[in-house]
Amino acid sequence: MERGKLQTIHELLAPDAVAVGEFEDGSKLRGPAEFAAFAQRIRGAFPDMNVVVENVFGADDKVVLRWSGTMTHLGDHLGMPATRKRVQVTE
Repeated sequence: MERGKLQTIHELLAPDAVAVGEFEDGSKLRGPAEFAAFAQRIRGAFPDMNVVVENVFGADDKVVLRWSGTMTHLGDHLGMPATRKRVQVTE
């Protein structure tokens, strides 16, 4: 999502795409609309998020993306008050 442009999700993600691993309960995101809503929540909590794509590879109809990110928890969009703590993530 270059510079937070949600339209990029709709341009690049297949209509029948399924994303796994975004939620603690293991539920899946289906399609660009659900993924865009997820991205908006994350950006609301971490408006300064900077993501670097480390690796992308695929086989048949599956694609795996490894990314790292740095961000500060500045918004209340994830059901908890903002902590103002800096976060570093690799997924």
